[in-house]
Amino acid sequence: MLTPRLMLRRFHYNVSISVLRAVMFLVFSTFLFNPFAFAAIDIVKLNSGHSDKDIRYLYNLEVMQKALEATRLTHGDYKIIITDGSIPNKRLLQNLESGMQINAAMSMANQDWENRLISIKTPVRQGIFNYRLLLVNKFSVNIFKHVKTIEDLKRLKVGIRDGWTTSRIMKKLGYKVTDTFTYESLFSMLDKGRFDYVPRGVHEIYDEFEIRRDTLKNLVIEPNIALYMPMPNYIYVSPTVPHIAKRLEVGLQLIIENGSLNQTLETYFGEDIVKADIKNRLILDVGNPFLAEDYNPVTPELWQGLISNHN
Repeated sequence: MLTPRLMLRRFHYNVSISVLRAVMFLVFSTFLFNPFAFAAIDIVKLNSGHSDKDIRYLYNLEVMQKALEATRLTHGDYKIIITDGSIPNKRLLQNLESGMQINAAMSMANQDWENRLISIKTPVRQGIFNYRLLLVNKFSVNIFKHVKTIEDLKRLKVGIRDGWTTSRIMKKLGYKVTDTFTYESLFSMLDKGRFDYVPRGVHEIYDEFEIRRDTLKNLVIEPNIALYMPMPNYIYVSPTVPHIAKRLEVGLQLIIENGSLNQTLETYFGEDIVKADIKNRLILDVGNPFLAEDYNPVTPELWQGLISNHN
């Protein structure tokens, strides 16, 4: 069952769609002056969430829609298609490369994706992925009162979905990682105590907890610890549609300059950022051994004054 907060978020997205449709008259007026301007329509095919309870893709969808809308007059009309059903992570790259089922996706930086797809290195989540809170089982929450260092954390079992970049990072760094094969089993296995914690983004954990709290009653959010794990998050586009990649790059820059991207970030995640209270948490610096040397960490304006020193 969706909470009032989640219903409000979906309402905001539906309103955004209505507003975008209202500007269609601009297309008509432009067509009068240049009847060939919109002869072709850019088709952007995106993946849905990993389950019917996964609403994380809504932010991705709105950002891409705003970028496409910002370039309507210069690049023409567009259509967004959402795939039916989730595509497993291990098949996602293949699908993106062919461009048949999906041709664009928002994801954490990945060298395989960099090699085989077109990457748009605009920080679409403005660094929010860098901080992670811990979803834990209520019967083991007291264990975390004794976690003061990275070495303390490494003694505990962490659950992560197979194929996620987080799994690759933490395995490389020597953590006790248990992989799950579906998104939903990540939460059900934690509820049963199969591992000690699941690291989730500040922008993910509160919705994920609220949606499942009535069915998975052993889940709680650990109140004192945050992990710092720098993870750039980019849009990747199929090499079959390089013109869409160029259009999205232009559009993203436009919505950064006009403040629309920050406004969207605040609408979706501003409440979560404040609730996370990062400055009053112990921040354990996990790191990221796969981080590109030229990566410049991004700190969104929303984080200013909310971040404490790392340990």
